Amino acid sequence: MEFLDTKEEIEINRLEIAQAIIADYCTSKGIIDAKGIYKNPKYLEKLIRKLLEETKLSHRQIARVLEVGNNSVHRVSLEK
Repeated sequence: MEFLDTKEEIEINRLEIAQAIIADYCTSKGIIDAKGIYKNPKYLEKLIRKLLEETKLSHRQIARVLEVGNNSVHRVSLEK
């Protein structure tokens, strides 16, 4: 529930959820090193799509969390 939290708490909560999604995704794909996600563009694209669907993070925030360009996230969002 986000209605009683401050803006900062909501932001922190969303980022924590995103980190959990990333960790779960990497584990499910057998990726041990976080940089392994960048070796397979399809994995990165699916992870971006998952974050877009399951979090309320902006494109910029997702790009920052994944250390990719804003255009990468925007491109995936247009492919829905």
